[in-house]
Amino acid sequence: LSDELAGLRQWRAETVHPLLEASERSRAAQRGVDAALPQLHDRLDRVEAEAAAAWPPLRDRLSEAERTLATVGTEISSVAGQLLQLTDVHNYAVGSLEAGLGG
Repeated sequence: LSDELAGLRQWRAETVHPLLEASERSRAAQRGVDAALPQLHDRLDRVEAEAAAAWPPLRDRLSEAERTLATVGTEISSVAGQLLQLTDVHNYAVGSLEAGLGG
């Protein structure tokens, strides 16, 4: 009986005590998480409010940038058209000169 009792004590020391200690560490960690959650929720609420306040000016700036890009695109298309016309005039002038020179 004494050997069985010694075996149970050893089993308790090797198995039960580490499990109890791990359980207590887990509960302590959970208490820390529970204590931190309200602060995290408050911070998240503040960040969401800041993002909501920042969005309208950013949206306006984005819209302005889109309009500017559209204007620049139109101007680039216009300049490209003018370059094509100048190329046509150049080619016509070169062709006329060559024809006049007998080339």
